[in-house]
Amino acid sequence: MTKGHPLTLLPNTKRRILLELKGGGVHGYELAKRLGMSVTAIYPQLRSLSEDKLISAQLTNRRKVYTLTDKGRKLLAIIENSD
Repeated sequence: MTKGHPLTLLPNTKRRILLELKGGGVHGYELAKRLGMSVTAIYPQLRSLSEDKLISAQLTNRRKVYTLTDKGRKLLAIIENSD
């Protein structure tokens, strides 16, 4: 990620994903369902957030469960405080 204001750098979909993960780990299918997105649309977003080290994935019962990293929690706190 480049430096700047977090709201302008983080697309709305990624922001919604981070907010959804604030409550704890969620697998991709459930996350897509909660956000009203197709499964094929959510995974590129999850991959990008993972590459940016904002979320991590752990294999649990044959499913990847996504959670916020420390970096992701810090960014989410900045976003929430700037609203």
